[in-house]
Amino acid sequence: MTATVGLTEEQQGKVRDVYLKGEATQKDTWQKFNQAQMSAIAVEAEMFAAMQDRMTEPQLQKFTTGRKSQQTKISAGTYTSATPHNALETSDRTDKAGSSKDIGSKRTEEKQTGGIPAKSNQSASISPSECFVQDVIIVPMNEVLVAIGMNSAEQAKCISACRPYHVKLNKAWHEIHQLRNELVMQESKSIEAVEKILTKDQLTKLKQHRVSVAESGNTVPSVKASSIDR
Repeated sequence: MTATVGLTEEQQGKVRDVYLKGEATQKDTWQKFNQAQMSAIAVEAEMFAAMQDRMTEPQLQKFTTGRKSQQTKISAGTYTSATPHNALETSDRTDKAGSSKDIGSKRTEEKQTGGIPAKSNQSASISPSECFVQDVIIVPMNEVLVAIGMNSAEQAKCISACRPYHVKLNKAWHEIHQLRNELVMQESKSIEAVEKILTKDQLTKLKQHRVSVAESGNTVPSVKASSIDR
């Protein structure tokens, strides 16, 4: 940043203080975020174990192969669900007052959860965490059961075994999304604090630099003490 906008020695010290303060705050949030993710993974693993107990060995092998292929597509952003959103299950959702009201209508920016249209009043009330659980875990899982050739009775047994875990998954991803939003807000506050330290001319140079970096396709790094000339 020093080379980009020409920070004075005094400004370098102030920017470094902003970063160190922000780093201390974000460290605690990052720990909570990582713990929440581990909890969500554990719940999902328990759910799949309960479902797989209802499968024959050949079905389990096909399901594992199909699920891996599906997850690869989801990670790459190329997976498209064949299930319409207005047909998603809602009986397993958490209580509205404790989920969508707490989270708010703003969706998080994860690739998998962005841009989901509301096709009915029912789907419009689903929270971001519920959308994520449905779109990335529940619906894809159910579609694999169909793809591997399970009959309706077999599918029903597997789905029934998973249902008790839906609320736990919603709560886990609710917490993950909230913590992610906290991290974004904390980073934004650090950036705003740094911008207040700059002069008008320096701020203009910084904005021009950000535009240049964005156009080049590179990522603008977060404000860090290591980026400041010591």
